[in-house]
Amino acid sequence: MHRVAPETVDVSIAAMCMIGLIKHLGARYGTEASDIVWQSPPVEGDVVAAIRYQRLDEYGKFVELFLREKYPSRSLPPCPSCSIHAVVFSHCEACFEEVDSVRCSMCDEDVYYLPWERSTGKTQIECHDCGAMLNIA
Repeated sequence: MHRVAPETVDVSIAAMCMIGLIKHLGARYGTEASDIVWQSPPVEGDVVAAIRYQRLDEYGKFVELFLREKYPSRSLPPCPSCSIHAVVFSHCEACFEEVDSVRCSMCDEDVYYLPWERSTGKTQIECHDCGAMLNIA
């Protein structure tokens, strides 16, 4: 308290708490983070970026547990960016990335990818269920 603050402070727990509060406000009161602080891209992405990579597994488990409670009858697919089973419609509830999808003709599952991947010249993605290569271009 009476010392100079360290140059590298681990704010991972505080960031996870903030995400938890944001999710609680949404579930309990219907208040979204954008109702409090409007920012583009959304502020949640900045909060998640503050979590150290050593704590990302812990964060992923926390988000998956929350989403199982919020969507008890759904099995959520993994996000192509963070690999957490948190994709709801076209949005990851863990890393807050927007995602696109294609339907696999072999196993009839939606396969998600990041929209910016097309701009890098990527034209195919692999189905995580059956391994089929799917066109995204």
